[in-house]
Amino acid sequence: MIAAPPPDGAAAALDGIAAFVQEQLRPMRRATCGLYLRRLLVTWLMDTVNITTTYLSAPAGLPMPEHAGAVIERIEAVCTLLDRVSALLMADAEPAASWRLALAQAAKAATR
Repeated sequence: MIAAPPPDGAAAALDGIAAFVQEQLRPMRRATCGLYLRRLLVTWLMDTVNITTTYLSAPAGLPMPEHAGAVIERIEAVCTLLDRVSALLMADAEPAASWRLALAQAAKAATR
């Protein structure tokens, strides 16, 4: 979303992600929901860090996906997103609130 924001804006894509996650949470108990959301956020951050470091450290001649350059050009937005969502996890904030704030940060990063 940061490398190539959707033509209609990030809100529609993020709303779809939020709806999907909400559907996954529906049958879970509250404590399980919190754990699921926390693990989801950690996995999202880990994946983002792994992809970003791969793009940043790749040798110049290595064929990379088309959007790799766009991610590198928007590295400040990526790092800001990583920093802010990491802070939520480190503060041990309420998972549902952290999830909503993470989605809001993703929307900001996509428009930054």
